[in-house]
Amino acid sequence: MSIVRWISSMVRKLIRLGWIGQGQKPVVEFDENGIYARQGSRRQDILWENIVRMRAQRMDKMTFEEIYLIFEDTTGQLISVGELEDGFEEVVDYIAERFVLKPTEWRDLLETECTDLVLYEVNEVNS
Repeated sequence: MSIVRWISSMVRKLIRLGWIGQGQKPVVEFDENGIYARQGSRRQDILWENIVRMRAQRMDKMTFEEIYLIFEDTTGQLISVGELEDGFEEVVDYIAERFVLKPTEWRDLLETECTDLVLYEVNEVNS
């Protein structure tokens, strides 16, 4: 395998792993109705009332770690917001007011012990 092919292969692997960026970063916004992610012409919407699970994850990016909030709706659609993105702290404040998040000290736990926490989950009862 030539060095060029090897480098190209490695770059593709790093993109898939999320270690290097690819194209436009999604722009995440929220309001009283829901959270929205836009990347180019693609747009995802999750209404707050349709959220079934919220998770927080600490991701190791080799040179630093970043915390992500991951929102999942009734269809399984996901939107994630990283702490380095504009508006992350505002999203954290908003969901803390709107939802009962457990554990309440989730950020401290992610910094010291855990890498993945479920903060909120709707328990559906099958009838």
